[in-house]
Amino acid sequence: DWPGAPDAAFFLAEWLQRTGRLEDAQRRYAAIETKWPGTPQALAARRGGASVAIMAHAWSRAEALSRALPVADEADRVLREELLDRIERGRRFDFWYRVSWILLIGCVLALIASLAEAGLRGGWRRPSLKPPVEVYFLLPIGAVLVGVALTTHRAVAPAVFALSIGGLVLAWVSGITLELLRLHRRAIGVRAAINVMLCLVAVGALVYIVLTHDNLLDMMIETVRFGPDP
Repeated sequence: DWPGAPDAAFFLAEWLQRTGRLEDAQRRYAAIETKWPGTPQALAARRGGASVAIMAHAWSRAEALSRALPVADEADRVLREELLDRIERGRRFDFWYRVSWILLIGCVLALIASLAEAGLRGGWRRPSLKPPVEVYFLLPIGAVLVGVALTTHRAVAPAVFALSIGGLVLAWVSGITLELLRLHRRAIGVRAAINVMLCLVAVGALVYIVLTHDNLLDMMIETVRFGPDP
């Protein structure tokens, strides 16, 4: 092997990691450790393998690789602790991500059931697809937020767009449900309170989902810890 082979192999593994080809990057890092053991590149490859496992949410493998890292000085210890902290935080994020999906689906189903009950009870009435007042109120707000996100920070624009659409749909379903209750001359106070609660929980769950899915939650935490990029 020519002297620069380990560096070239490590550069390729890093490039694969940056471009999102995590399985290929993991194999390259493992190959570097096997082919050039005891070299600085092998140690860097082990750290890279732990980082790739974190990106892939392979928490058990990431923890095993992180704990196997040698600690020769304080910098090594800090690096290993930082990796373990990322793993612990990632596991928490994954848990609440699943919980948020359950809450979101449950709230949407409850709103649909509420709409069906409002249409069926007292004689069938087809829900009007005309946007309720809530939608007319929220639509310009959502449009402004999406526009601001697109012009100031494109990384958050997809999340803002998803939240705006989700909020509009929830408000639409809730609004036409209450309109059906009015047509049937039924009280809407309790139902309105329930719908508001369901919408708030659903929006909260949706916020967590989009922030976690787009890795924005990690970005926010890093910004709080270390400050914004210069």
